[in-house]
Parts: sequence; structure tokens; C-alpha cells
Amino acid sequence: MSSPERRRSVIIGVSVVMAVVVGVGACSAGSIGASGTGGTTDVGQSEPTASRVDTGTGSDARSITASRVVIGRSVQGREIVANAVGDPGARKVLVVIGSMHGTELGGVKVARRVMKAGAPAGTRIWVVPNLNPDGARTRTRTNARGVDLNRNAPDLWRTGPRDLVYPGPSAASEPETQAMMSFLGDVRPDLVLSFHQALNGVDSYGNKDPRLIKWLGRKFRLPVKRFDCSGICRGTLTGWFNANQPGSAVTIEFPARVSGSRAKAWARSVRQIAAGLRDVA
Repeated sequence: MSSPERRRSVIIGVSVVMAVVVGVGACSAGSIGASGTGGTTDVGQSEPTASRVDTGTGSDARSITASRVVIGRSVQGREIVANAVGDPGARKVLVVIGSMHGTELGGVKVARRVMKAGAPAGTRIWVVPNLNPDGARTRTRTNARGVDLNRNAPDLWRTGPRDLVYPGPSAASEPETQAMMSFLGDVRPDLVLSFHQALNGVDSYGNKDPRLIKWLGRKFRLPVKRFDCSGICRGTLTGWFNANQPGSAVTIEFPARVSGSRAKAWARSVRQIAAGLRDVA
């Protein structure tokens, strides 16, 4: 259990931009989740219209009562928003990332359903519907500078060609990466669920706890699969988080089509997962 001194302070104002890093998921360049073909959904582009909140500095993340905070901005200046539901004082904290790639927006639909459904008693769920608003606007996998945010984190990062999985000029070079990494470092969730498409499975690659992966597979009713990027996954959020934080980060790959009924069912799964979390951070 965490002591009060170790509980997570969120420092979120106009933007959170620290020279630290993040990236998400774990799909091979030849697979849907990393190939840029993505999935399909009828989700819109607008964010919830709740008023923007400046939480100040030095506050305890789990005492924040704001339901919407801006954690950073994209290359083109669009807000990257985190929405909180549940008990601000909860010790069990879950983060949901709806989308990192503009061609994979099915998870945004699920994320918004999570926000609507709320959190179980004694839990706090932070929902970041879209980490890549520029890519979502143009329906491109990468951000506005052509960088795959799923390859831009420092964990095992290395340079690469300017293709659909271009990792950027350096690790954590992108503002979206910096914002998410800073947010996760402050919140220190027990579990991060990163939604992607369209490989249809719960990723077992690089996981900390095989029992957790099997449990998530049962809750989402998705098969457990190993998405190893055809060898080694580099620059991913899950890789960075699992190597640097006490909690766990897991990639959830939805199928190509995310219907309203499936989004609602998966949102219920997220609530069940939040209720069953252990406070490990």
C-alpha cells in the first residue's frame, strides 16, 4: 500500500510539458496496430465541453476534484485532455488512453463510454480520450510532424526511417509524448489501459504479471496475444511505463469495427477492472 507521502501529485496547468517521455502500445510495423491502416468507428472528433481547470502546482492527484484538466497540447496547439471520474481520494487509480493514432479511433468511443459510466466506489479513473488530436483530425497515424507517438518514448528508442512508424528525431521529442509521460509520472496509476486497433487481443508482450493479462482477457472477452513488433518493441508507452513505474501498462487491441454496443460492453469491462485493482503504486 502507498504511504501518504508517496501518493501522486498532479501538476497540471495550462499544459504539462516535462522533458520526460512516453509512447504507447506494442504492435509490429507489419500489423494493423502499427501499419497505419487502423480501424473504423463512427466516433466524432470533439472533446467533452466541460470547462478547463487549472489545478495549480504541488497538489495531490488523488485529491483533485476537477473533472477535466488539460495535460498538454499537440504540435498544432490542440488541447490534450484528461477527464476524471470516481472518488478523488481513492487509492486505486486507473488510466485509460483512448487513442494514440489518428487511424485508430475506436478506443475513443470506448473511452467516452467509460466517462459516461463513471467509476466504482473507492476508485478513480482518468480518461485521456485522444493523445493525438492532430492525427485524428487528418485521419493519419502519426502526429503533425510525422512521428509515430507509439515509437517516441525513450524505452529502447532508436532512430529509424521516415515511414509510418517514424520514431522521431530523438526520444520524447514530441509534445504529446512529453505531456503523457509527465501526466503518468505524476498520477502513478496502478494500471494503464492503452487502446489500439485492430489486432483484436490483449497484449502479453513485456507484461509484468501473466495473471493480470489473463484476467484482462477474460474481462474484455478478447484473446491474449503477443504483439512483439516482429522482434523487439521500441519506444512504446507500455515499455516505458512498465520499466519505470510500479504499476502495469497493457495494450488492448480492439477489432477494426467498434460498434456502439461493443463500446458500451467494453466500458463496463473497464469499470469491473477498476473495481478489482490492487493499489500497487
